[in-house]
Amino acid sequence: MHHHVTWARSLILRLDKKNLVPLCVKCHMAFHNGDLGIKLRYEAMMKKEYGKMWEDDLMLMMQMSEHKTGKGWKEYIKEQVIKYK
Repeated sequence: MHHHVTWARSLILRLDKKNLVPLCVKCHMAFHNGDLGIKLRYEAMMKKEYGKMWEDDLMLMMQMSEHKTGKGWKEYIKEQVIKYK
């Protein structure tokens, strides 16, 4: 999986399904080596799957997450771990 919003930019989006882009190893490596055509294709795929506002929704989630602290983070992480098991 490729993280559309990188790990360093958002803790909360690390585990969010809408941020995880399914790419084969070859495409993932090509993207990280500068092939921006991969990004255009996966963005179109993700918008088809999650709606035209997919990236805007991610950015909103990231902004909202900046206000989470302490127990809020712990509860969120527990929920995500349970969801993906």
